[in-house]
Amino acid sequence: MSDRLRCNAPGGCGRWVVEIDRKRRAVLSVSYRTTFRVLRGGEWSRIVLDSPNGRSLADLPVECDAVEADCRCGQRLAHHFPPHT
Repeated sequence: MSDRLRCNAPGGCGRWVVEIDRKRRAVLSVSYRTTFRVLRGGEWSRIVLDSPNGRSLADLPVECDAVEADCRCGQRLAHHFPPHT
């Protein structure tokens, strides 16, 4: 994986991770219910992952332009890919 974003704030916020590989796929991992926003082809879509008893994973094999989510602590993390070449 070439990039990774985390939200692991103190105070029991929980954690989510976005790992992006060179083929612009995103692997989402959460430790609580999280709504991810994914930009693909100029349109935003939402993916909800719920992990009440552990870690939940979702693979997005479609090329995406951006991935973002809000952490429980109020922090927003986002990754925007460089323009397609």
